[in-house]
Amino acid sequence: MFRIAAVLIVLQLLQLPVRAQPLFQKTYNSDSAYINYAKDEVSAIMPLANGYLLAGSTQGYPTISSAGLVTQVDSNGTLQNQWSYRSGYLTRFKGMVDAGDGNYMVCGTTSDCNTDQCPTNMVMAKITPQGQTVWAREVSGGSFDYGYSIRNAANGNFVVSGWYDNINDGKGYDVLVAKITTTGDTLWVRAYGSTENEYTYDAVETTTGHVLVTANQNGTILLLKLRPDGSLLWTKTYGGGAARKVIATTNGYLLAGYKSGDNVFQITDPFILQLDTNGTPQFYKTFYGADYDYLSDIQPTTDGGYIIAGTTATFAYDVTDLYLINCDSLGNLNWARAYGGYEYDEGATVQALPNGGYAAAGYTGSFNNSNGTRYHAWLLQTDSTGYTGGCYDHTVYPVMVDNTVTPNDITLDPSGRVGLSPASFLVEPYNMNTISVCPDETAIDEWAKPKVLVYPNPTTDKVFIELPPNITNATIQVYNALGALLQSTVAATTLTELNLNTYTNGLYTLRIFDKHKMLDTKLISLVK
Repeated sequence: MFRIAAVLIVLQLLQLPVRAQPLFQKTYNSDSAYINYAKDEVSAIMPLANGYLLAGSTQGYPTISSAGLVTQVDSNGTLQNQWSYRSGYLTRFKGMVDAGDGNYMVCGTTSDCNTDQCPTNMVMAKITPQGQTVWAREVSGGSFDYGYSIRNAANGNFVVSGWYDNINDGKGYDVLVAKITTTGDTLWVRAYGSTENEYTYDAVETTTGHVLVTANQNGTILLLKLRPDGSLLWTKTYGGGAARKVIATTNGYLLAGYKSGDNVFQITDPFILQLDTNGTPQFYKTFYGADYDYLSDIQPTTDGGYIIAGTTATFAYDVTDLYLINCDSLGNLNWARAYGGYEYDEGATVQALPNGGYAAAGYTGSFNNSNGTRYHAWLLQTDSTGYTGGCYDHTVYPVMVDNTVTPNDITLDPSGRVGLSPASFLVEPYNMNTISVCPDETAIDEWAKPKVLVYPNPTTDKVFIELPPNITNATIQVYNALGALLQSTVAATTLTELNLNTYTNGLYTLRIFDKHKMLDTKLISLVK
C-alpha cells in the first residue's frame, strides 16, 4: 500500500508546471472554401528572438493544389507576416533551418502540372527574413521526387533528403540525399534503392562528416550510413515500422519513428532506438498505446532528454489528437499529453524552448469555422509539462516498453543519374486569419485550478468524485493503464459515485471535463 501511495505522489509532482510560461493554442487559415477538406498546415518551426517562423503549405488557392507557406508570428502567436510560394500546380514545404547568414533554408516538393503522371520535384530554397527568394534549386533526373528534410552540416553546408523515383527503372521510390552549399552549389547528390519502395524522412551529418539517413522500406525501419562523399557505407534494418528522425548523440545515433508488427493491420507506437556508430542497438523503447500512435519529430530538450511530437488515436479526445511525449536520455517516460477536439488533429513538429517550454505545430480539423470540412495550421506553446492552459489538452499515460531487435544488413544499389537545376517561385503576401483556440493565458499554479476531490484513494471497490459547486454536467472518464476508455459518465450532481469493482487491481486514470476544458486528471489505485 505504501509503495502505491509513493508512486502516486511522485507522479503528481512530475506534473507540476514551470510557472510564468506564456501559453496558447492558435490556428491560422486562409478562410477559403475552394476545396472541401483542404489543409493549411505547419511542418517546421524556427524559433526567433521574439517569436517563430513557420513553414508549411496552404490549399487556399482556387486553381492549384497547394502553395508553400512561410509565416512569421510573435511570441504570443499573433501573425506578423506571411508569404506564399507558388511554382506551377503544387508546392509544399516540409523542412526549414537557419542558414547562418541572416537568411533561412526551406525544402519540399513542387509540381508544374495536374495529371496522374505529372512529375514532382524535390525543391530547396534560401529565403530572406522578408520572405524573398535568394535562390532555389530542384532535383532533376527523376520522375517523382519529394523533399522532406533539410539539416545544417559543417562549413555552412546543408544536407537535404527525400524520395526519388525514376519510372523508367521500374524500382519504385528510392532514398534521395543531396549536399549543397550556402550559395546553392551542389557538392553531391545520391539516390539508393532496391526493387522495394524506400521513403526517406531525414538525414543528418555527423561530426566525422558521415551522413545518416532514415527511411521506411515497405514497412521496415531502415537506416543508411553514407561516407563524406555520399557513397554508401552500410545499410541496416530494424524490424517493422518507419524511421522518421535521426539525432547524432555523444555515444552514437538516436533513431526515432513508429514501430509496428509484421501484420500491416497491427497498431503502431512511437519508438526511440539508441545505436552505436556501427548501428548496434544500445536500447530500444516504445511508448505503447492500444491504437495507432505515430511519431513525426523528436528534438533534444534543455535537460538532456527528448521531446517527441506526433499523433495519437489511443489517447484522442475523439478521432486523433496532436501528441507530445517527454522522456529522459534513456527513453524513460517523464510525461505525455494529447491535444485536440472532435475531428482529426495531428502533430508534425516540435521545438524545445530555452525557458523549458515547448512549441509544437501541425494542423487541426477541430478548431475551425467550417464544421470540420477544412484543416487549419496549428501552433501550440506549452510550459515544461506540455500544459497549454487546460483547454483541449489532457495528460495521458502510454506504457514504456523495452524491446530487443537484431539488425539485418541489406544491400541498396545506386539509382539513376540525379542532379540539381535552378528553380523559381512566385512569392507574394498571403492573407490569413488567426483563431485563439483558448483565451491567451499565462501559466498558473496547477493547484489553483478548480478542485476536484476523489476519495477514497487507494480504494477497494468504488470512489466518490466531488466537483466544485459551480460545475454542472461534467464528464467523468475512466481509463486503464494502456489508455483504453472503460467508462464515461455525466455527473448530474456535484457528488458522483463510480463503481470499480469489476476491474482488476492496478492504476486507473480519471479524466474530468467541463465542456471543452479538462478540469482535472486523477490516478486511482484499485486494491481489492
